[in-house]
Amino acid sequence: MSKESKTKKNQEINDVMEQDNSLPKVTFVNDPQEQKGEEVKEGMSYDVKFSSFPGEGSVKGVCSVTFGGEIAVKGVKVIEGSKGLFVAMPSYKAGDEYKDIVYPITKEGRQKLNEAVIGEYNNQVQAHQAAVNQDNGIGFDMAAPMGEPMNGQAPAMQ
Repeated sequence: MSKESKTKKNQEINDVMEQDNSLPKVTFVNDPQEQKGEEVKEGMSYDVKFSSFPGEGSVKGVCSVTFGGEIAVKGVKVIEGSKGLFVAMPSYKAGDEYKDIVYPITKEGRQKLNEAVIGEYNNQVQAHQAAVNQDNGIGFDMAAPMGEPMNGQAPAMQ
């Protein structure tokens, strides 16, 4: 669709919508660079927030992912498989198989999603482990020789 025909179509739809103020204005855009004066961003942002870490079984974490600050998907899982961690999107059962409700449509999109979700999962696991170590009195001074306890004190025994 040419830019001229998009503009004409937008105007026709918006003329109709002006008659009914309850409807939003519509703009058809096939090429992100054609958006009115908006700078095209490189890549999409992913905001990952974990809601639970089941701990046992193959499901290691459940999170929500916000895409580009505009769309949120809940129920995204980090699963431990035979080849390591992978991201499972929300799905429903259809007969004997599960079908994703929402999913990346490109290899690059899946890779970026996996990196964002598994990266945040690893950050959360490391933060949790650091907190557990601190609660147990296991801490090391960065100025101390490798493996030496902080301030010359032995780590607390459990």
